[in-house]
Amino acid sequence: MAGSVTVAEQIFDQQGVKTVIGEGPPRTVGPGECPEPGDQILMRGGEPAFRVQLDHEVCSDDDIPEELGLALRRVADRLYHVTMDGREVPDDDGHVEWIVGPSVHEGGIVLFLDTDGDGFSRPMIETMGRIFVDELAPLALQAEISGSSAFPRDLAPAWASEAERNSG
Repeated sequence: MAGSVTVAEQIFDQQGVKTVIGEGPPRTVGPGECPEPGDQILMRGGEPAFRVQLDHEVCSDDDIPEELGLALRRVADRLYHVTMDGREVPDDDGHVEWIVGPSVHEGGIVLFLDTDGDGFSRPMIETMGRIFVDELAPLALQAEISGSSAFPRDLAPAWASEAERNSG
């Protein structure tokens, strides 16, 4: 069975908290949401977070195939090496300080990134989206990568492999 891993077209605009102005007074648009067409983003803050939505609801670690969980760990390892200008560097000079996840959250799988308050950029987010596709496409699954509204306090413990779950 062939799969398809896609990245949401507006993944950058879904990241972080945005203060926008359009019709009416300035307002806040939360993480995982996009401003309305015609809105102007006045300010952007917060941290990036990614949601992997499969073709079925994910309710527990048991719903994440082993090969997918391991691929998401590889994604996380690579995200540490992405710079603000979108390069993936071999050393630890990336922009990410730490990552929470992959974790089951509201029917999908989430990775939350902390950039130590230094924000994120469009090239950085685009490279990160490509990393998800690089690692997940060989698995022949259906998945869409988008921004997530999750915060670390919302997330379950990180995914554990079957062996890790059975060892404790």
